[in-house]
Amino acid sequence: MLSAPPRNVGKTAQMPTYANIELCTRHNSAMPSLADHQALTDEEFERLGGFIDKTASGRNLEWVDGYFAALICGPEFVMPSEALNEILGEDVVFDTEDEAGEVVGLLMRHWNTIASELQRSIAEEHVYLPLLLEDDQGIVKGNEWAKGLCEACRHGRAVGLSCSTATSTAARCSR
Repeated sequence: MLSAPPRNVGKTAQMPTYANIELCTRHNSAMPSLADHQALTDEEFERLGGFIDKTASGRNLEWVDGYFAALICGPEFVMPSEALNEILGEDVVFDTEDEAGEVVGLLMRHWNTIASELQRSIAEEHVYLPLLLEDDQGIVKGNEWAKGLCEACRHGRAVGLSCSTATSTAARCSR
């Protein structure tokens, strides 16, 4: 799936660009069928979440889900690989090439799941359900999801949805 092995194994470096990852719901000719992908298992979510939590980016899987959803829905074509620095931080360090491949692969599979679910909600009566995490009190607020969505809007990647709209929607949902 990756065109080249990550070059930042064991040292601080920029995330590599994976030019062959061309997955977007608006460009069906550039991607295999989204129905062919497999959603992440609970165990894979745990591993991916654990890795993201230990990065200096301050992100979590809920934030990633909102960020990806905004990029996928936006009018501008965005390669999922372009989001890696924002998600993992520019100074991400992988212990091994295998770890780098697994993390990037899991992120790309999650991108595909979101794209597939959003595409499905257009084609049939289906509602996209974002990944929302419980806080320490067991309450699901959606704030991190809205922050991820807003970050994509701030970067001009997901034009058409303002941060105030996304934040107020998340606030209404958390009541």
